[in-house]
Amino acid sequence: MKVFLFEAVRSDPRQDRRSSCWTAIFKVLQERYNSMRNAVTVVVSSTTMKRNAYVSFFYELGMSGITSVLLVWSFSSFWIYICSNLFSCANFQSI
Repeated sequence: MKVFLFEAVRSDPRQDRRSSCWTAIFKVLQERYNSMRNAVTVVVSSTTMKRNAYVSFFYELGMSGITSVLLVWSFSSFWIYICSNLFSCANFQSI
C-alpha cells in the first residue's frame, strides 16, 4: 500500500528523506514474506490446521476434476449433436 499510495501516507520524521522507492518495495516484500512464513509455521505446527489443509486440497482437486469431466462431456455431446444432424440431413449422390 505504501508503494502505490506514497502521497497519502504521512512520512515519519525520523525516516531518512533520501530513501528510495526500492527500499520501500523491499520492505513491503520482506513484510509479506515474513507474514507468509508465519502462516506456514502455524499450519505446519498445528495438527488441526494440517488436517484442514489436506481436506481443502483434496476437495479442490476433486472439484477441478469434476469440472473438467463436465466440460469434456458437454463439449463432446455438443459436437455429437452437431455431427449427427449434419450427416443425417445431407443428400449424398453416388457416382
